[in-house]
Amino acid sequence: MNMDGAQPISSGATADVYAYDEGRVVKLFRERAEHNTNEIRAARVAADAGLPTPRVWGDALVDIDGRDGITFDRVDGVTMHQYVVDRPDEAEATGCELGELQARVHACEADGLHDVRPVLAWSIEGAQHLDADTKVAVAEVLESLPDGTALCHNDLHPMNVLRSDDRWVAIDWAAGMRGNRLAGHARSWLLSRYWLGGVAGGDADTLSGWGRFWRAYSQRYTELMPTPVEELRQWQTVIAAVSLAWDRTVPHPEKRVEFIAASLEGRPHLWVDDMGAE
Repeated sequence: MNMDGAQPISSGATADVYAYDEGRVVKLFRERAEHNTNEIRAARVAADAGLPTPRVWGDALVDIDGRDGITFDRVDGVTMHQYVVDRPDEAEATGCELGELQARVHACEADGLHDVRPVLAWSIEGAQHLDADTKVAVAEVLESLPDGTALCHNDLHPMNVLRSDDRWVAIDWAAGMRGNRLAGHARSWLLSRYWLGGVAGGDADTLSGWGRFWRAYSQRYTELMPTPVEELRQWQTVIAAVSLAWDRTVPHPEKRVEFIAASLEGRPHLWVDDMGAE
């Protein structure tokens, strides 16, 4: 298949999605990377577990115009982000639904997937904006935390969930791995800072709506998956450090550095206190 002249039907940070044939799409990555193959494995584990996610076609990457690609069932719908923007009165109910979706993901075993722990350890070493002593301290926190075998999406947020046929569908499993479920929960918590920090755009009322959304998400997840407060704070510290390697274009990285320092020193921080459930 030749994609010359074809226009993507959607685009993300690392890939473009094109209509492929009837009922399917092909996701073409802009760069070749190991996590491209990882997405096939993780998406298949999720689909086989009965989670709402597009089915993968084939066992290997396809090569189209020199780009790695994955063929999926086509799922049409609006993102959870756009759904909340269009229906601000449903912000809390939709936040609860994200919490329920993540709880469903974390209830699944992830046999055959990469373990998230060595990836996190490697990422801490490559974290920008952290000095050597802080990296060592965060690595020690990670070493003290328990392993797990849960399926972790590791990038579950309102832009990676679609509303289709009256259900929510999770997409983009590039970072899907096996591990302690709190690693995945902490990642979604950290991504909430984008929305609460105004990155998603909007006026004060819109930001207030996102505050309700994320508090409802956190509270509902904790209801379904009882969460040790201190252990979650440790995972949040680790994931904040890891994000400085993963999210190379993150705005205001100094805010994440401040949170990490506060956590390592045992000090309170607004990022935790303003979420209600933590």
